[in-house]
Amino acid sequence: MQSSEAKKGSSWVSSGVLLALGGALPGLVLASKWQQISNMGPACQSTALAAVDTTFIITATVFLSMGSWFGTQQYGDTPSYPGPFVEQDGTRSPPSFFQAYVVLVPLLLGIIAPTAGLGLLVWQDDAYLGASTLGVYLVEVAAQLISEGVYLKTKTAMWPQVPQVYQTYRIWQLIRGCYLVGQVGGPQWLWILHAMLIMLWVFNFGAVMTWTPWLYRWHLQPFENGQKDGYNSGQKTD
Repeated sequence: MQSSEAKKGSSWVSSGVLLALGGALPGLVLASKWQQISNMGPACQSTALAAVDTTFIITATVFLSMGSWFGTQQYGDTPSYPGPFVEQDGTRSPPSFFQAYVVLVPLLLGIIAPTAGLGLLVWQDDAYLGASTLGVYLVEVAAQLISEGVYLKTKTAMWPQVPQVYQTYRIWQLIRGCYLVGQVGGPQWLWILHAMLIMLWVFNFGAVMTWTPWLYRWHLQPFENGQKDGYNSGQKTD
């Protein structure tokens, strides 16, 4: 029994270690070796950046899976996550202008504009720079969208964590892109696009953090008369 409790208690430590080793360490190693990599040419730069970002995507996938597994081990079969902004009676109540925000900000500015910029770089025979900046960025965005779709479909409570994990890395990824554009003398519009994307995702991250209590339905957690949502004094009831 004590061993089982210790295993549960160490879950947050192992998750943090995994994210640090797979998310931060490869980027730090890349930064320390960047001068040597730069001397090898743009193809090596693109390959190195793609390898670091792929390592993060794999790490994030394992990290989120660990979170789901640890939750199942700790609490067993719990009520499934109904989705964002769903009230107790099943109605959905997103914030005002939420759908318009999703279309105009993350979709238009966060995906369509960088895709158009990548196409322009390829057309201008600057494909390596495009792959090293907007290319790896779009792959990371696609990985987040796929993860969100999977977790939302399976109705797991880890779903709100997906954008928080990916957006934190994305901001660093875009700052890295700004330095790269300046280093190789890339077009000014590409640097401006990166700066705009940084501001966009910092803003969006703040919005996600603001929505987190409602995404998790924390306002439905207080118990009424000792029982709520199939639980009694914190224990699941039949």
